[in-house]
Amino acid sequence: MDLLLRGLAMDSIYDVINKGSSRRGRHLANDVAVGLAYLATLAALEETVFFLAQPGTHMPWFALPGLSLALLIGFGLRFLPAVVLGGLLVGLVIRPLPLPFLRLLALTLLTAAGYGVGAAMTTRFRCWRMERVRHVACFFFAMLVAALISGLAVVWLIPHSEPCLVAATREGLREIFSMICLTPFFIIHVVPGIIRLSKRKPSPVAPREKRSPLQLRLLMLGEIGGSAILLWIALGPLYSGHRLYFLCFVPLIEVTFRYGLHGATIATPTIAAAVVLSARLYGTGTEPPLALSLFILSLSLTGLLIGTLVTARVRVEASLQRRTRELALLNRAVQALVSTLDLDQVLSIVLEEVRQVLGVVSTSVWLVDPQTGELVCRQVTGPRSHVVHGLRLAPGEGFAGWVVRHGRSLIVADAQTDPRHFRDVDQWTGLVIRSAITVPLEVRGQVIGVLQAVDREAGRFGPVDLALLEPLAATAAVAIETARLYEQAREDADTKALLLREVNHRVKNILSTIVGLLYAELRYMDAEVQKACRSLLSGLVARVQGLSTAHTLLSTSEWRPILLSDLATHVIRSTLQALPRGKNVLFEVTPSPVRIAPEQAHHLALVLNELATNVVKHALRGRDTATIKVGIQSDGGEVVLQFRDDGPGYSDEVLRMNRHGVGFDLVRNLIERNLRGEWKLYNDNGAVVEIRFKAVAEER
Repeated sequence: MDLLLRGLAMDSIYDVINKGSSRRGRHLANDVAVGLAYLATLAALEETVFFLAQPGTHMPWFALPGLSLALLIGFGLRFLPAVVLGGLLVGLVIRPLPLPFLRLLALTLLTAAGYGVGAAMTTRFRCWRMERVRHVACFFFAMLVAALISGLAVVWLIPHSEPCLVAATREGLREIFSMICLTPFFIIHVVPGIIRLSKRKPSPVAPREKRSPLQLRLLMLGEIGGSAILLWIALGPLYSGHRLYFLCFVPLIEVTFRYGLHGATIATPTIAAAVVLSARLYGTGTEPPLALSLFILSLSLTGLLIGTLVTARVRVEASLQRRTRELALLNRAVQALVSTLDLDQVLSIVLEEVRQVLGVVSTSVWLVDPQTGELVCRQVTGPRSHVVHGLRLAPGEGFAGWVVRHGRSLIVADAQTDPRHFRDVDQWTGLVIRSAITVPLEVRGQVIGVLQAVDREAGRFGPVDLALLEPLAATAAVAIETARLYEQAREDADTKALLLREVNHRVKNILSTIVGLLYAELRYMDAEVQKACRSLLSGLVARVQGLSTAHTLLSTSEWRPILLSDLATHVIRSTLQALPRGKNVLFEVTPSPVRIAPEQAHHLALVLNELATNVVKHALRGRDTATIKVGIQSDGGEVVLQFRDDGPGYSDEVLRMNRHGVGFDLVRNLIERNLRGEWKLYNDNGAVVEIRFKAVAEER
């Protein structure tokens, strides 16, 4: 009794398939329709059994236990009153029993209680799923308990001429045969269809077959029907002694191995019916009274065990194939994600792969707009995808908004009953979304968007689909963030390049304008003033041109470190453009890998300009040609620049720094203060200036 009460709290198949629905939502009309269908089916089966039964033989066929147990397992123990009515219908109308009504009522109540205990045990351990061999063992044990209770009730309340043990065994075998033979058939093939009709739920998505389920069933029934000749030989009139019942295992095993549990649950009652019909037509031969019942019981158990093993193997193979497809998808997706930074192309490929592997209607990626916090549909696949592409959802709106806000994945079995569903999408696309799975795209603890898959059928997604999408979402999130950073870096680089071009252009124009103004001032001065200021203005022009040359080199290199030899060559060439007519200065700059930083280039440009100008002023006195040689070396982290000419050299006063002009003062300040270096003057077949300063840019 305690087990029966505990069973009342267990879920039936009806509750498992419709889990999450309220009991208040079940309509009484559905329950009444199920009860009436049960009574009608019971009446039809019992009439058929009564017609096939042979008087004086121990026939194992009895429809009430198997059908009643299937009703209680499939729809719950609340249908116990219908089982009691079914027992009374059989005992009073179809196969009247010579018992007073109260005794018949007591018998019906006890047998119904036995069926209830068996159903409670079955639903308690969920063994009606028949997924493993232990489920078959549990199911058989539950049937054994139910048959024992019912058989004892029959022996107790109905008088028998044979011993109680024999009568109880016979009745128990009749009961358990009916349960083992009929109950799995109704649970697997009939109950789910009734539930789908009563609740209007779509059937679970089955793996795609090359042939439709109807064709498979017709082929299976054809194979079973083709075994009629073999059964006639085994059970027909050719043998007057022992029947060859063991040959019945041949079609059962063949069908079971081909179609698994679905085939076994159809083949078993079909072959049992053929055995009963043979016994009705030709008798049981010399077999013992209980041999036929034991044979059909062993036939049913064999079919269930082999069918369970075959179905489990097929399920494992399908799972392995699915896992292989998922791993291949992940591999292709990862390769696509890391092979390019074109985000839209990558997302389109990945979403199409996911849509095909999951077999869903549509997949999409929604990204968070950093400025508004809205969710924007960045990419979508499926029918009418152009309607959804670019759609914006307010923060927290829809399943996608909920996932972003809570930062965890979400599986919705029926979107139409979920208040979080954004129903406008259904109206815009014309698709009625039922199932949805949404996975967050997370980078460094921050959700940047979601990956979503939706389908028209309810209950489409489960933990297996989540295990596929979550690692894919993690990889996609990294790729999306990388593409975003790359796009931002490219935009920043374009902006920086534009600014540099603008600044360089303006600075160059300003320097050119300054040179033009200096020449204009020199051109419009009085002759006496012009003669006095020519040298000063020419020096200013040369210095500005040296700065302009350095600026041009730096802008060309995008303000990266430049070769000191290139700077010296361009600055000296620019300075020598102002040579008087008839004068010529040859120069040579030794190639060197030494590079200088942009902040050093301007200072060195002014220094080189002053030194070259000094050659023009002093080395060309009394002659028309002079030579400049520039050597550049690196010495322990310092740059050594040696500037020499072949002129008369420096005077003693200049070497002692007792007399010098503005140019030398400028050079000293630039070297000592700006470059933080040191310099020295000496004569060696001409004037020599040696400058040392610390290298800032590395050599390449």
